[in-house]
Amino acid sequence: MPSPQPLDLPEIISHIASYISEGSRPACARVSKAWYRALLPFIWKEIKLNGWGRLSLEAIQSHSNLVKTLEVDNIPTQDYLALRCPNLVVLRLKHSLRDEDSLEMIAEHPSISGLQLSGSMQRYPTWFWDKLIGFSNLKNLTAPFIKTGAEDIDKFWQLCTRLERLSLTRPYFARQGSLASMEFPHLWELSM
Repeated sequence: MPSPQPLDLPEIISHIASYISEGSRPACARVSKAWYRALLPFIWKEIKLNGWGRLSLEAIQSHSNLVKTLEVDNIPTQDYLALRCPNLVVLRLKHSLRDEDSLEMIAEHPSISGLQLSGSMQRYPTWFWDKLIGFSNLKNLTAPFIKTGAEDIDKFWQLCTRLERLSLTRPYFARQGSLASMEFPHLWELSM
Protein backbone atom coordinates (compact mmCIF):
# COMPACT_ATOMS: atom_id res chain seq x y z
CA MET A 1 0.00 0.00 0.00
CA PRO A 2 1.50 3.36 -0.99
CA SER A 3 2.08 5.84 1.78
CA PRO A 4 -0.12 8.93 1.70
CA GLN A 5 1.31 11.99 0.03
CA PRO A 6 1.55 15.04 2.31
CA LEU A 7 -0.47 17.16 -0.13
CA ASP A 8 -3.33 14.65 0.05
CA LEU A 9 -3.75 14.97 3.83
CA PRO A 10 -6.85 17.01 4.74
CA GLU A 11 -4.99 18.89 7.50
CA ILE A 12 -2.29 20.04 5.08
CA ILE A 13 -4.81 20.97 2.38
CA SER A 14 -6.89 22.95 4.88
CA HIS A 15 -3.81 24.84 6.02
CA ILE A 16 -2.88 25.61 2.42
CA ALA A 17 -6.48 26.64 1.68
CA SER A 18 -6.29 29.39 4.28
CA TYR A 19 -3.65 31.08 2.08
CA ILE A 20 -5.43 30.58 -1.24
CA SER A 21 -7.43 33.56 -2.49
CA GLU A 22 -11.20 33.26 -2.42
CA GLY A 23 -11.43 33.36 -6.21
CA SER A 24 -8.84 30.59 -6.69
CA ARG A 25 -10.36 28.07 -4.28
CA PRO A 26 -12.93 26.60 -6.71
CA ALA A 27 -10.18 25.88 -9.25
CA CYS A 28 -8.00 24.28 -6.56
CA ALA A 29 -10.93 22.09 -5.48
CA ARG A 30 -10.76 20.44 -8.91
CA VAL A 31 -7.25 19.06 -8.27
CA SER A 32 -8.49 15.86 -6.65
CA LYS A 33 -11.25 14.42 -4.49
CA ALA A 34 -9.16 15.04 -1.37
CA TRP A 35 -8.68 18.70 -2.31
CA TYR A 36 -12.40 19.02 -3.10
CA ARG A 37 -13.43 17.66 0.31
CA ALA A 38 -10.91 19.84 2.16
CA LEU A 39 -11.70 23.06 0.25
CA LEU A 40 -15.49 22.77 0.28
CA PRO A 41 -15.90 24.40 3.75
CA PHE A 42 -13.66 27.31 2.64
CA ILE A 43 -15.60 27.81 -0.58
CA TRP A 44 -19.00 27.90 1.14
CA LYS A 45 -17.96 29.68 4.35
CA GLU A 46 -18.95 33.15 3.10
CA ILE A 47 -21.66 33.58 0.49
CA LYS A 48 -22.63 36.82 -1.21
CA LEU A 49 -26.04 36.99 -2.82
CA ASN A 50 -26.99 39.82 -5.09
CA GLY A 51 -29.29 40.36 -8.03
CA TRP A 52 -26.52 39.43 -10.42
CA GLY A 53 -25.14 36.42 -8.56
CA ARG A 54 -24.29 33.15 -10.23
CA LEU A 55 -25.14 30.88 -7.31
CA SER A 56 -28.25 28.82 -7.75
CA LEU A 57 -30.67 28.42 -4.88
CA GLU A 58 -30.27 24.64 -5.11
CA ALA A 59 -26.48 24.84 -4.78
CA ILE A 60 -26.74 27.08 -1.72
CA GLN A 61 -29.34 24.85 -0.09
CA SER A 62 -27.26 21.73 -0.63
CA HIS A 63 -24.28 23.40 1.11
CA SER A 64 -26.24 25.51 3.61
CA ASN A 65 -24.70 23.73 6.61
CA LEU A 66 -21.26 25.11 5.59
CA VAL A 67 -22.36 28.76 5.30
CA LYS A 68 -21.08 30.86 8.22
CA THR A 69 -21.48 34.35 6.70
CA LEU A 70 -24.29 35.36 4.37
CA GLU A 71 -24.35 38.73 2.63
CA VAL A 72 -27.60 39.63 0.91
CA ASP A 73 -27.88 42.54 -1.50
CA ASN A 74 -30.86 42.97 -3.85
CA ILE A 75 -32.18 39.44 -3.49
CA PRO A 76 -33.28 38.12 -6.89
CA THR A 77 -36.42 36.28 -5.75
CA GLN A 78 -38.55 35.58 -2.72
CA ASP A 79 -37.17 32.00 -2.66
CA TYR A 80 -33.79 33.25 -1.48
CA LEU A 81 -35.44 34.78 1.60
CA ALA A 82 -36.45 31.25 2.64
CA LEU A 83 -32.83 30.08 2.87
CA ARG A 84 -32.00 28.31 6.12
CA CYS A 85 -28.35 28.04 7.08
CA PRO A 86 -28.15 26.19 10.41
CA ASN A 87 -24.59 27.33 11.21
CA LEU A 88 -24.96 30.95 10.14
CA VAL A 89 -22.95 33.28 12.38
CA VAL A 90 -22.96 36.63 10.53
CA LEU A 91 -25.80 38.01 8.43
CA ARG A 92 -25.19 41.14 6.34
CA LEU A 93 -28.32 42.65 4.86
CA LYS A 94 -27.35 45.33 2.37
CA HIS A 95 -30.71 45.85 0.74
CA SER A 96 -33.52 47.99 2.00
CA LEU A 97 -35.66 46.13 4.54
CA ARG A 98 -39.15 47.32 3.74
CA ASP A 99 -41.28 44.30 4.48
CA GLU A 100 -41.65 41.45 6.96
CA ASP A 101 -40.45 38.91 4.42
CA SER A 102 -37.00 40.50 4.32
CA LEU A 103 -36.82 40.66 8.10
CA GLU A 104 -38.00 37.06 8.41
CA MET A 105 -34.58 35.96 7.17
CA ILE A 106 -33.20 37.34 10.43
CA ALA A 107 -35.91 35.71 12.52
CA GLU A 108 -35.17 32.29 11.02
CA HIS A 109 -31.52 32.35 12.06
CA PRO A 110 -31.35 32.61 15.87
CA SER A 111 -27.76 31.34 15.80
CA ILE A 112 -26.38 34.58 14.36
CA SER A 113 -23.92 36.44 16.55
CA GLY A 114 -23.32 39.32 14.14
CA LEU A 115 -25.98 41.30 12.30
CA GLN A 116 -25.05 44.05 9.88
CA LEU A 117 -27.88 46.12 8.46
CA SER A 118 -26.93 48.58 5.77
CA GLY A 119 -30.15 49.11 3.86
CA SER A 120 -32.05 52.36 3.81
CA MET A 121 -34.79 51.37 6.26
CA GLN A 122 -34.81 53.76 9.16
CA ARG A 123 -37.52 52.50 11.46
CA TYR A 124 -37.77 48.85 12.33
CA PRO A 125 -41.08 47.39 13.54
CA THR A 126 -41.61 46.44 17.18
CA TRP A 127 -41.56 42.71 16.43
CA PHE A 128 -38.08 43.17 14.91
CA TRP A 129 -36.68 44.30 18.29
CA ASP A 130 -38.60 41.51 20.06
CA LYS A 131 -36.96 38.93 17.78
CA LEU A 132 -33.49 40.36 18.30
CA ILE A 133 -33.89 40.34 22.08
CA GLY A 134 -34.65 36.62 21.79
CA PHE A 135 -31.37 35.90 19.98
CA SER A 136 -29.15 34.83 22.87
CA ASN A 137 -26.12 34.55 20.56
CA LEU A 138 -26.32 38.07 19.10
CA LYS A 139 -23.19 39.94 20.18
CA ASN A 140 -22.53 42.43 17.35
CA LEU A 141 -24.97 44.85 15.75
CA THR A 142 -24.19 47.33 12.98
CA ALA A 143 -26.97 49.56 11.71
CA PRO A 144 -26.89 52.88 9.86
CA PHE A 145 -29.54 55.57 10.08
CA ILE A 146 -31.42 53.79 12.84
CA LYS A 147 -34.48 55.53 14.21
CA THR A 148 -36.03 54.16 17.39
CA GLY A 149 -39.47 55.33 18.38
CA ALA A 150 -40.60 55.98 21.94
CA GLU A 151 -42.41 52.64 22.06
CA ASP A 152 -39.28 50.63 21.14
CA ILE A 153 -36.44 52.45 22.89
CA ASP A 154 -36.50 50.24 26.01
CA LYS A 155 -36.37 47.11 23.84
CA PHE A 156 -33.41 48.55 21.98
CA TRP A 157 -31.54 49.25 25.27
CA GLN A 158 -32.45 45.78 26.56
CA LEU A 159 -30.88 44.29 23.43
CA CYS A 160 -27.76 46.43 23.97
CA THR A 161 -27.22 44.98 27.46
CA ARG A 162 -26.08 41.71 25.81
CA LEU A 163 -24.05 43.19 22.96
CA GLU A 164 -20.26 43.26 22.82
CA ARG A 165 -20.10 45.57 19.80
CA LEU A 166 -22.55 48.23 18.69
CA SER A 167 -22.02 50.43 15.66
CA LEU A 168 -24.66 53.00 14.74
CA THR A 169 -24.50 55.70 12.09
CA ARG A 170 -26.61 58.77 12.76
CA PRO A 171 -28.94 57.20 15.33
CA TYR A 172 -32.10 58.97 16.39
CA PHE A 173 -33.85 58.11 19.65
CA ALA A 174 -37.31 59.60 20.26
CA ARG A 175 -36.58 59.59 23.98
CA GLN A 176 -33.89 58.28 26.27
CA GLY A 177 -36.04 55.56 27.81
CA SER A 178 -34.71 53.70 30.84
CA LEU A 179 -31.09 54.21 29.79
CA ALA A 180 -30.10 55.58 33.23
CA SER A 181 -31.00 52.28 34.92
CA MET A 182 -29.32 50.05 32.30
CA GLU A 183 -25.94 48.39 32.59
CA PHE A 184 -23.90 47.22 29.63
CA PRO A 185 -21.47 44.67 31.11
CA HIS A 186 -20.44 43.08 27.81
CA LEU A 187 -20.15 46.17 25.60
CA TRP A 188 -16.51 46.82 24.82
CA GLU A 189 -16.81 48.58 21.46
CA LEU A 190 -19.23 51.40 20.71
CA SER A 191 -19.21 53.41 17.51
CA MET A 192 -21.65 56.20 16.75
